[in-house]
Amino acid sequence: MAQMLTFTYCNQSSLVDNEIITLNKEDFANLTQLEELSLAKNDIHTITNAFHGLSSLKTLSMQHNLIGSLEGNSLRNLISMTHLKLAGNNIAELQNPIRHFNLLNLDISSNPITLSKIVGKIDIIVKSYLQTIIASNCLISDIYGIGFHFFTQLSTLVINDNNLEYLDMSSFRKESSKLMELNLSTNKLSDVCKESLAFHFAKIERLDLSRNNINVLEERCFRGLLQLRTLFCNIVYKIFENETCTDFYKEIRLGI
Repeated sequence: MAQMLTFTYCNQSSLVDNEIITLNKEDFANLTQLEELSLAKNDIHTITNAFHGLSSLKTLSMQHNLIGSLEGNSLRNLISMTHLKLAGNNIAELQNPIRHFNLLNLDISSNPITLSKIVGKIDIIVKSYLQTIIASNCLISDIYGIGFHFFTQLSTLVINDNNLEYLDMSSFRKESSKLMELNLSTNKLSDVCKESLAFHFAKIERLDLSRNNINVLEERCFRGLLQLRTLFCNIVYKIFENETCTDFYKEIRLGI
């Protein structure tokens, strides 16, 4: 940026759609009290240690830029960051591990990256705190070997608008799963599970299976999901194979 920001006691700053191309090391050096910073909808290509001094920053929004990678220790000074929003860039790989131990929410949607390359760069300690992962419209075709059981606090997983054909249940474990919302809409799933989903998602409340290739949802898949309140699918006339539903299933709201 052409001029360094000098509002020392500012706690929120929006620089959305300002045609910013580069970020310099000292641009935010004096903003030690800043908690929210939005640089969305600019033309930023790279980030190289640009956030010096932002020790109080909790939310960094950099959606819809031209970022190709996170180089070096570009985010290392953001020791208080809880929300990182990188949707709509051109990130194909996270070159360095994410070691922000306060991080709760990661949005990396609309980037040409696979789920394994995302998860593989998240520090094992960070995995134990992260609550939300949003990876819509990426290059996700499978979740084999992801190991979601390491994400012991993960409550929301959004991987819609991908090319997922098979839901590998070995990546989840009932005893560690705290998932409450799972969005799998607009993938290529033709089947969900040969056993009850309760073995893996005992606490699930909201499940979105809409816009897949699923023709029949069998009742046994949902047996034991005592917390499930909302199921979205695009099966209208034949929800369960035997066409009989308990009172619990009648409470499930269906959306197309």
